[in-house]
Amino acid sequence: MKRSLLFCLVTLLLWVPLGWAAGPDAASALSGETEACYRKAEPGATLSVPADLLPHEDFRTEWWYVTGNLKGEDGKRYGYQFTIFRRGLACDADETGVSWSARHLYFAHLAISSESDKSFHTGYRMERQSFGLSGWHKEPLRIWVADVSFVWDAGQIHLETRHGEPGFSLTLEPVKPPVLQGEGGFSVKDPASGSASHYLTLSRLKTRGTLRLPGRVVEVTGVSWVDREWSTGSLGSDQSGWDWLALHLDDGRDLMVCRVRGTKAAPDYYFGSISLTDGSYRVLGAGEFTMVPYGVLNAPSGRVYPGRWTVSVPKEAIVLTVTPLFDNQEHGDGVTYWEGAVTARGKGASGRGYLEMTGY
Repeated sequence: MKRSLLFCLVTLLLWVPLGWAAGPDAASALSGETEACYRKAEPGATLSVPADLLPHEDFRTEWWYVTGNLKGEDGKRYGYQFTIFRRGLACDADETGVSWSARHLYFAHLAISSESDKSFHTGYRMERQSFGLSGWHKEPLRIWVADVSFVWDAGQIHLETRHGEPGFSLTLEPVKPPVLQGEGGFSVKDPASGSASHYLTLSRLKTRGTLRLPGRVVEVTGVSWVDREWSTGSLGSDQSGWDWLALHLDDGRDLMVCRVRGTKAAPDYYFGSISLTDGSYRVLGAGEFTMVPYGVLNAPSGRVYPGRWTVSVPKEAIVLTVTPLFDNQEHGDGVTYWEGAVTARGKGASGRGYLEMTGY
């Protein structure tokens, strides 16, 4: 039973990183709930840190998403992904007082990419919010799934995993104020259906700590990216997936661009932002940048993804070629999508970052 439950729920991960559930909603089937009893993202909300790092349990889905590019004391380059998701199973008030009553599921996806040997190490956790298996505390803010935790304390983020590989013990210090994606943090994903999320970003965080890999622990320093997003909704019926890219540019700017792919009956939808060196930022509309795929990346699953990307932001004099650190950075823990470290080189900028490609 546990294995079949895990299989049903882990399939949600394909759509959770941008707040949507694809196909049959396994969590709804298990709980008997529909999305109607949850709040939906609306314009006009006031978003801030650290207040909005707390869970928003009146929304169906949310996540604490972290990626980064690091350099080890061994002189080698690493990328990492650390993500905690919450999925609501029931939104009515819990009056049972029973500790095993599962109102929410928390799950985590972990990965480390090692550039030198082109190895990709992944991990996964899932627990219900009962018996202390997963959940959150307010002060200091702590979100956890089994041995995996995301902590905000004294203006810093601490990422920890106590067991297994890949493992993390990292401290992240924001060096810029938050970016409110979309209109003041109201980020539209499907204009036709009105699907949207509340979405804020900490685009640049100084990072230090250790990575735990099979047979070794590496001291690292570098820079990270944090996305905080919550929503209730579904991917539009005329949308098939997305390509999301976040880059730390060497000159201190931080760029995010995303393409939500339409079907033959609907156009692609684009949104993005750029954070400038002084901490100010601009939201980028569809006409202010391009991201064009080319080439082929053949993944171990047999899926075929774009191999490279050209990204252009004319007002910022940026034209970049984005290339994976190496091709095999595809998650396959019950759900399959490509998420990995990339490099960016070209006119007007260079840097490193992370690329996510889903729905292929």
